[in-house]
Amino acid sequence: MQLVARLARTVLTLILVVILLSACGTARNAAKPSQTSSSFHIALKTSDGTLQLQFSMTPNRFGQNMFVVDVQSASNGKPVTNEHTQIFTTMLDMDMATGVVLLQSNGNGRYSASGMLPMDGNWDIHIQLLDAADTTVHVAKFKVYVAA
Repeated sequence: MQLVARLARTVLTLILVVILLSACGTARNAAKPSQTSSSFHIALKTSDGTLQLQFSMTPNRFGQNMFVVDVQSASNGKPVTNEHTQIFTTMLDMDMATGVVLLQSNGNGRYSASGMLPMDGNWDIHIQLLDAADTTVHVAKFKVYVAA
């Protein structure tokens, strides 16, 4: 009888530990920062300093998002229209394959496409622009938190 009582206490203790650990995990996830708006915007230059980019991601949630990149010359502010533009998305919180989104030109230096972010969390976004005229590669990188 003592063995059954001891076993019951051990099982109950394990159940309580699992419940407490689950609660701690939920609290930790709730404390992550999130965007209050339905989109994310950032202005940045390419690493070589030649292009100025305006990037937006809507709705900045896991799942399907619209990615838009406006490209201008950093020297004169004119739209740059001869770029092959793609975005690489890498999940930083979990080991996953890097996603690739190929953007299409909408004219006047704007490139856009719909792409998938399969989970919420911290993402590394890598924008790569290949100049069609002289094959120069321009790169810009940043990190963003994507909400659930």
